[in-house]
Parts: sequence; C-alpha cells; structure tokens
Amino acid sequence: MRRVSSLVGLAVLGTMLAIGMLPAARASAGFQLTIGGPQSFTDMPVTLPCVGESGLASGTGHGVFHVNFNKAGDGWFTFTFTGTFTFVASSPGTVNYAGQVTAWDGQNFNLQNFAGTAILEISAIGSDGSTLTAHVLMSVTFSPSGTMTASPVNAVC
Repeated sequence: MRRVSSLVGLAVLGTMLAIGMLPAARASAGFQLTIGGPQSFTDMPVTLPCVGESGLASGTGHGVFHVNFNKAGDGWFTFTFTGTFTFVASSPGTVNYAGQVTAWDGQNFNLQNFAGTAILEISAIGSDGSTLTAHVLMSVTFSPSGTMTASPVNAVC
C-alpha cells in the first residue's frame, strides 16, 4: 500500500502545483501544461496489494502529466504512468514479482469543490510461477464547507 501512498503524495504535490498556478490562469484566458517522457523508479519501499508482502520495487516506463485551468478558476490535473516493474521481497525465501504496472491520478476542482481519484493496476508473475493481478482504487472529495470525504482504499485481486 505504500505505492498507493506514493500516488497520494504525487496527487497532493500536483494539487499544490496546480493551486500555485491558479492566479496566473485567472489573470489570463487560462493555462495548459503537458509534460511527458521516460520515467523510472528504483528501490521504492512498497507493500504489494493483495499479497501483503513488503519489499523494494523498481521500474521503467512512460509518464504523462497534464494540467489545465480556465479563467473561472476551474482546473483539471491528470498523471499516468505505465511500464514494467520488479519487486524484491524483504523476507528471504518469499516470492519476488515482475510484470506490468499502470498508475493514474485525476483531479478536478473549482473555487469551492475538489475531487480526486487514484488507480493502480498491477499484473505480474511471481518467482514461483504464481500470478498477481490487482486493481487498487482510492478517491477523495472536499465540499465547499471543507468537509472531506475519502473512500477506503479498495483493492480487487
């Protein structure tokens, strides 16, 4: 679930960047930014969903980050990463995994509301020949009163 925590951290960072760009967007007709390219991560501490095993993940792939604002102060933020990964378990003698990973985060907001969703898809083969398929979903909203509603992290294996 630390990978999910990393996605949440990325979502928070994206939101902070987006809010920081809001005054410039409102002063003009709007604002768009798209950044994409090769991405990698090395020795990221994670707990694999559906397996519950802790270890280190490394991977490479392609990521795209997109921000859009209009003059009214409405904004949209998305991030997508897709690629391959390896997972080395912390406990000796446990299963290691290699496979495909896709992570997506999307947020939209206006001057009163905020909603964000993060999705993680994993498909991997274990060193023992087992398979791991996981779909992890999390969402959060903020109302005009500041009330936060967060869905529990939901993993479907």
